[in-house]
Amino acid sequence: MVCYKFIEFHFIIIKQDSTAHRPNREQRFTMKEYEEVRNSLIDMLEDLDDRLAKITHDVKEPLDKDSEEQATEMENAEVLDRLGNAARTEREMVKEAIARIDKGQYGLCQVCGNPIAKERLKAIPFSSMCIKCASQTGC
Repeated sequence: MVCYKFIEFHFIIIKQDSTAHRPNREQRFTMKEYEEVRNSLIDMLEDLDDRLAKITHDVKEPLDKDSEEQATEMENAEVLDRLGNAARTEREMVKEAIARIDKGQYGLCQVCGNPIAKERLKAIPFSSMCIKCASQTGC
């Protein structure tokens, strides 16, 4: 009797999930839109690579001999380091979004599996979560 209930419960979950992943017509992307988003993400990736190269170059600059200048340069290096870390994080998110497009999973929330609103994806094309899940996790 217990096994039967478990199997029945499992079936219900699968049935609910199978309908939850179907976006309505307004939320679906056309092949052309997927291609445009993918090209936009590739452009973003190239911009991030350029930004990281400039930051890396600037951080490697030798420090000035003047101790006051060194303090300022070290503060600037810390800011550049934070900017570089943020760019690396964004770069990874963009690469993951491109991979989701290639796998046919783009536009689905990675937490709950529901469709991500098209408006959200237009604003943040590398978003991996719907508004509800993002607001719950603080992202």
